[in-house]
Amino acid sequence: MRTTNLLLWVALLGTLILGSCTNPSNLSIAIPNGGRAWTAAVDPGNSQRILAVSETGGLFRSTNQGSNWAQVSGKNTFRFRDVAWNPLDANVAVAVAMADFRVVSGGGIYRSTDGGASWARVAVTSPCDNTISAYAVEWDAGANTFWAGTSCGLARSTDGGQSWTFLSGATGFNNDKTYAFLAPAANQYKILTDYGVKVSTNGGSSWTYSNSGLPGYVAKGVQNQIATSPLNEQHIYWACNSVAYNATEGKNMWQTNLFVSTNNGSSWSQLYQAWYIGRPPWVRTTPSLSGNASQYEVYFGDGGCLLNRATVSNPLAAPSWVALGHDHCDLSDMAFAPDLKTPILLTSDGGLSKTTNNGLNWAMTGAGAAGYKALQITEVTGQQHVGTGNDLYFATQDNFIWASSDNGATWPVNRCCEGFFLNIPRQNLSAGETVLTGVACGACGNFRSGPVLSAQAGWNNPPDDKGNPKLLTPGHYIQNSGTGTFNNYRHTSDLGSHWNYRFSLNETPHMLPTSTSQSNPVLFIPVKLAGTTPSGDELIGLKKVTGAQSGVPMISDVTGFGGLGIFPTEFAWYKPFGVHPRNPDFMIVPDVIDHVMKKTTNGGADWTPMNDLTNLITANGEYSFNQGIFTMVSCFGFDPDCINHILIGTVQNGVMRSTDGGATWAKLPGTDVIPFISSFYFEGNKKVVISSYGRGLWRYTFTDECTDLTIPIISNPVLYPAGPWIRYQGVWIPIRDLNNPDVCPRCGFLFQKEGEIRGYRGGKEGIEEVYYRGSEPVFQNWQGEQMQAPFKLVEGDEMGELARDEEVNQILKNQDIKVHGLYFGEDGQAAPIFSAKPLSPSDLPEFKVRFAPVSLNMDLATGKSYGKQNLITLSAKKFNPQFPFRANLNGQEIDLKQELKFEENGDFSFLLDFPLQPGVINTLTIVQETDQGVVKEIINLHKPVSDGEERERK
Repeated sequence: MRTTNLLLWVALLGTLILGSCTNPSNLSIAIPNGGRAWTAAVDPGNSQRILAVSETGGLFRSTNQGSNWAQVSGKNTFRFRDVAWNPLDANVAVAVAMADFRVVSGGGIYRSTDGGASWARVAVTSPCDNTISAYAVEWDAGANTFWAGTSCGLARSTDGGQSWTFLSGATGFNNDKTYAFLAPAANQYKILTDYGVKVSTNGGSSWTYSNSGLPGYVAKGVQNQIATSPLNEQHIYWACNSVAYNATEGKNMWQTNLFVSTNNGSSWSQLYQAWYIGRPPWVRTTPSLSGNASQYEVYFGDGGCLLNRATVSNPLAAPSWVALGHDHCDLSDMAFAPDLKTPILLTSDGGLSKTTNNGLNWAMTGAGAAGYKALQITEVTGQQHVGTGNDLYFATQDNFIWASSDNGATWPVNRCCEGFFLNIPRQNLSAGETVLTGVACGACGNFRSGPVLSAQAGWNNPPDDKGNPKLLTPGHYIQNSGTGTFNNYRHTSDLGSHWNYRFSLNETPHMLPTSTSQSNPVLFIPVKLAGTTPSGDELIGLKKVTGAQSGVPMISDVTGFGGLGIFPTEFAWYKPFGVHPRNPDFMIVPDVIDHVMKKTTNGGADWTPMNDLTNLITANGEYSFNQGIFTMVSCFGFDPDCINHILIGTVQNGVMRSTDGGATWAKLPGTDVIPFISSFYFEGNKKVVISSYGRGLWRYTFTDECTDLTIPIISNPVLYPAGPWIRYQGVWIPIRDLNNPDVCPRCGFLFQKEGEIRGYRGGKEGIEEVYYRGSEPVFQNWQGEQMQAPFKLVEGDEMGELARDEEVNQILKNQDIKVHGLYFGEDGQAAPIFSAKPLSPSDLPEFKVRFAPVSLNMDLATGKSYGKQNLITLSAKKFNPQFPFRANLNGQEIDLKQELKFEENGDFSFLLDFPLQPGVINTLTIVQETDQGVVKEIINLHKPVSDGEERERK
């Protein structure tokens, strides 16, 4: 009978005793930037009252013309898109929002009856389904009616937004998705749809549209992309991005345009064009600032830095543009005073801006302590100082990377423009040892700096860089490189001055690795797998790399769950999953295939559905677990000061918390007002900083204590039938999860049909003797071929190296679990294979070769020196010529001029003659197209520098 060991992970520091918690506080970040704003509307009866729509932070309200703000939509939803006031009732306003993560969409139409101070969703019966989104809302003065453009067509309300009906289908209109609505005169309507600008001259009874004069493809989708002349409702402006042929470049390219139609949309003329694409361009029209009744103003923003105004009398004439000054690019809209012509507020990716000179110049306002807190923060991190708190760092979308040396009281230093993938050691280090790395975008690139963004510099990328630096331990980084489909991870310990090859992946990596906090960290890398999810999205799995920093890495698949999902920000698309930093056998994943949270405590040998946690995250079905590839779960946080303390962030339902290592969970009170939770940073002293992609930074203080456990708990796994297990560098790996060619093809397995391995003894060159009881062990390579063991087999009970591993000794006390085999790595070192029964060849992860791969001769092992040798033997047995191969050295293709001469059995062998560069690592890559996909072998060759060569180099 097999004895079951405890499936619990090591608890060295203790567990939090659950007690009361404070509510989260929204931090006032003392910077000019408030975060990405979408649009705004001024109360037509009171210019002091303004409502602003942020991109993912909800609705904000000002009662002093934009100097101070308060978030007023609470936890209703976060994807608002437009807002409008009711001119007939100063207390009523209507806002619209896109679908959110609720099963029954939280998007649609919202109404306020207290001047925008609070909001409630209006129940609307739509002609489509539960996932309704709304994009635009407009007051129709000619009919005293609100109109809303939605994913199900046009909705209207004749009672101030209390009830809504959808416009019936009509000639030219079939409940089209409607992004914008204009009613410049009675029964004269203009809407923006996926077909283009549609117009009605009879109150919506029929509609027409024409794309005459437009490029072949025009992007649609923003409520402020169309406007009409205040002097003639048939004069329509349309700001848009489009694709057109660029004769200079000789290809189709994106461009930004402003078009005008003077015949109610029957044909269009171009007023502005640039080969550029940024945020969506926009256009607004107002009566003339001068009061000239024959003129009007046109405001045009290209979605980037351009902000122009022109005074127009003839819409077909080339506008005489006046550039308006501002202090942040990526402008999105403008709001006007009740006179409908005086500019009051400008919205942009930076936040909100005011003007004191009728729009000639704009300056940001309302951020930080003034209340407009809508920063989209991708990550927050920091470094502790003994007795003095923390340096804090956060990265944003379009609002820079910022640093604080006083726990966030001030933020004196920044780096442009977007940012993500920040790395800095949490522990207190000297200034000289402290390095921050990350990605900064204008043109995206890796960077590094000292403390608080001092001494900023570019990062020294490895050759053929295709990734971002990942901090392993202080001073040690790993980064992806390679060409084409090659993904070669390299290591540096001198800030990128030198890079050493560590391992390769065949699969495409999909994010920066997650690592444990051990001295030789274990990496977990999301990768794209073959096939798709049931929804047709990409299938994302996990690779585990043991010994990533030193020793010989071992690569395995993490299997047993369906697939990971995505938490998307503008640039970085995160793949949320949780790995305990001190125990790589403990993982939590949101499985987008089975729509449930899953946990493993034994390295992925089996997974337990976490139904209670799933119900908590989805609020018992109110929210979707995932929408296609996008997950409700957004991030994980493990408290380094209390290892049983775990936080899970969500897109729309706050923070879930466990104080007992994931056994039980509760929602952290007050956190459901924080949308798009993107990361956690544990400051110490029972405080955590929470970042939101839309609502800035929050701080939570816990009042419960972390107390030490007195009973040690061993993390050895139960050996399930799916085993056996390999114990490698302190990590448990189900042997089924090893694969080739990720793991070196020269590695092999020693196993017994009866008996057990008692121990082994190593020497300078690797394993020298293996001790066994029972039948003599058999040595087998990856191809399933039995070979002579490269060490001495001795019948006896000596344990040798096994005796040094305390956890192994604990396991071996269980009489049902034995060492029944050994795995031998490329360095000649061994890893024990544990099993509840003797092994057979079918238990081993055989790489069944249907083709004969090309290989380098076996004496050329990685890292050896070859002196002046330039001849490398390439050979293969039973080679199938239908699978060709190619070779390259240091990224340069080698011309295989020599004709291959095959023996009758398909064997061949020949010499490659190429110059090795002296004094450096030369990377030789053999790539072969096979019926099992692309197979590659990568060998590092070193040729020492002779005295003469060194003199020549100098």
